Amino acid sequence: MPAILIIDDDPVFGMLQKKILTRAGRNCEVTESGSDGLRLIREQGFGIVLLDIHLRDMSGIELLREIKTRSPLTEVIMITGDDDTKTAIDCIRQGAFEYLIKPLDQE
Repeated sequence: MPAILIIDDDPVFGMLQKKILTRAGRNCEVTESGSDGLRLIREQGFGIVLLDIHLRDMSGIELLREIKTRSPLTEVIMITGDDDTKTAIDCIRQGAFEYLIKPLDQE
């Protein structure tokens, strides 16, 4: 199973998602910054990235583009508290696998 990287500037949300996914038998890492996320992807490689749209150090959409350029086979799932159709469409066009609205259904 591919490892999962969670990039979210909310540490509580990130750790909760890691706890849920780890209990389900998944290997997960969490970071709060886009720059650290890129470094981890470069160093460790991840099959799946859960990526918040709003990060402190960069836009999640910019980071999505960078991830898909550097690691095109990595599936990126965008997560956000904003229910914005235009942004969702833009993310999918940029290569996101899915666009999910917080709070996430734990299933």
